[in-house]
Amino acid sequence: MEVLIKTELENFFRSDKSNWYSQSVNREKKWDNKLVSIFWKRIREYKMDNNDYNFNQYIFPEFEVVTIENKYSRVVVEDETFWKKNKKKNLKKK
Repeated sequence: MEVLIKTELENFFRSDKSNWYSQSVNREKKWDNKLVSIFWKRIREYKMDNNDYNFNQYIFPEFEVVTIENKYSRVVVEDETFWKKNKKKNLKKK
């Protein structure tokens, strides 16, 4: 596991992400999936696992691409955005 100091992490989370994607003529963003996955992995490991939910001034990329059907309540079979593998995901329908 990669070890980063708090200052490096905060800089990473708050940094400009405009070089993480390309834009089409109609201004649609095509994100670099590898960078997006690294971002969300670090959010899970360094923030969520430590019950730290302060995301003040963070610049978020898109959510991770999930290869399975996105249901409202289920056990996650692979890491995805805020949830780690084997954790229960509970979302309420509006």
